[in-house]
Amino acid sequence: MKIIIAGGGKLGRFLAKSLADMNNEITLIDSSYEALNLVVNSVDVNYVLGSATNIQILKQARVSESDLVISVMSSDLDNIVCTLLSQKLGVNKSITKVREPVGVEMIELLKSDLLSSLAINPDKMSAECIFHKILLSKVSVIASFGKKQMQLIVINISKASSLENQTLSSVAKKNGINIVTLERDNQILNKMNMKLKANDKIYIFDYYEVIQQFLKNGGLNHKIKSVMIVGGSKIAIYLSKLLLEHGIKVKIIEKDIHKCQKISELLPDALIIHADASNQSVLFEAGLESCDVFVSLTSYDEENIVYSMFARLNKIPKIVTKINHIELKGILENIEIGTIISPHKITSLLILNYIKNFLKENSYIDFIYPLDNPCYEIRILNVSESFSKLKMRLKDGQMKNLSILAIIRKNKIIFPSKNECVFFKDNLLIIAPKDTNFSANDILE
Repeated sequence: MKIIIAGGGKLGRFLAKSLADMNNEITLIDSSYEALNLVVNSVDVNYVLGSATNIQILKQARVSESDLVISVMSSDLDNIVCTLLSQKLGVNKSITKVREPVGVEMIELLKSDLLSSLAINPDKMSAECIFHKILLSKVSVIASFGKKQMQLIVINISKASSLENQTLSSVAKKNGINIVTLERDNQILNKMNMKLKANDKIYIFDYYEVIQQFLKNGGLNHKIKSVMIVGGSKIAIYLSKLLLEHGIKVKIIEKDIHKCQKISELLPDALIIHADASNQSVLFEAGLESCDVFVSLTSYDEENIVYSMFARLNKIPKIVTKINHIELKGILENIEIGTIISPHKITSLLILNYIKNFLKENSYIDFIYPLDNPCYEIRILNVSESFSKLKMRLKDGQMKNLSILAIIRKNKIIFPSKNECVFFKDNLLIIAPKDTNFSANDILE
């Protein structure tokens, strides 16, 4: 696959290496020779020195022969212009990074012109990830469907959990929740009579309200009252909005007075403190010792690490640390700075997953959701008119080495019973072994 990456920053460099390792032909465009040099010295890629908003540079990069253009430059406007020009020059698919609200509005306005384009907002994605980490420490949200009406989540069963030693069927029946499968020792087990053990993972697919009630009843939703954030970044703003919407008090410490004024206008319900958090007395006066969660979101990894270590010394229950340099995460594994969040990694994983779906030769695979499990992944299969088993009851066929978790039909969840039939335009949510290709036709024999 021929891919052009516009922008040789941290994200662009990481994508260039990852995609080159997947045997793609990569061309990197950047106006800085130093940025290009960091990549070409260690990765086998082509490069073009110049601006990706220049038509001649795009032609020099042979954009018309490319399958995909990824625009991850620092300017939203440059990314949008690059995407528009690339599509006018013949590229069918593109990925565009936008961070500012104005950029997001432009993408919405240009939707009809940006066909087959994926717009990504690293700050918003990172904020949502942090939000879930804060509220749901034992729960992972794999995917949301139908404008977040439905969710697929994974719950890690810890020692002394209230769910331990209960069977899947009893948990499902008692809580009115749809448990679709169990994972134990990296194996998927579809046996509802099995008793749950520590370190098991249960997969739940249900309506958002039902899941939230289950998490609340099971004590899996953390009772967070206040969050302290150091650094008034865009991530901090997105995160604060989510927290405030859920009735959680927010304090943001920022040393730039102009940022403080801007954040105060955007977040009138948050407490914005103009001060330097490197002064310990500032943190204590702001109420460090009484906060439930401490989040370090400055622009510098070193500062974030130090602030989080200090929060750990003061026994803050939950800590989240932003790290920009992905390669530092391995070094920091044995340092107690709480949950580490890397915006570049979160963004790059989404992009790589999008490309993985694009590379699938069979169009019947609508989307793939990666799991932590090394052997399995979640897929959505689109049922076409050519599906040979239309209107056939599931009990009349034999399942292969996979499980239908649910059928999504007209934005409604149908939990597959043996008497259920499959219809045209249904979406089948399945869990299947990685690196296997099959269509909906292959599900039933």
